[in-house]
Amino acid sequence: MKTTDDPTSKIWDFLRAQDDLYIIHLTRENILETITSRKIADYTDIWSLQSPKKQNPEKPLQVRFTKEEAEEKFIQTREWEKKGEEWFNHHNVLHITYEDLTQYRSETFGKVADFLGVARQDVSTSLKKQRKKALSDTIEGYKELKQSFINTEWEEFFVD
Repeated sequence: MKTTDDPTSKIWDFLRAQDDLYIIHLTRENILETITSRKIADYTDIWSLQSPKKQNPEKPLQVRFTKEEAEEKFIQTREWEKKGEEWFNHHNVLHITYEDLTQYRSETFGKVADFLGVARQDVSTSLKKQRKKALSDTIEGYKELKQSFINTEWEEFFVD
């Protein structure tokens, strides 16, 4: 069975054919944050968290990437971003970042409401972050991984 993650899923053709569709393209400025969060969610099988939970000591929130794996995921994420832009370039699109959504929630949701033509509302969320530690404390071998990306287009993601 094909999922929405599968670019050959028929849902994408259906969505692209909707002329009156409004697209909110959410990206994250730091792809290392994205792939780390995704890896933690894969590992813990927790994709959303509504209350702070004590982490299972057998499942510490620490992950490891090889240079090749991280680079592959950086490239794949950029490709997904570009594909989304290409597929929906004839639609009304609002680009927002995860960072704006979390740091400037009210202003960002105001932009979303304006874009959709609906009344602005105060917003809140019960969702909590799984990872509270810095990337340098969450990724095993962080210093070595960071070193391997010096003078590459991915260097900017290693900000500790």
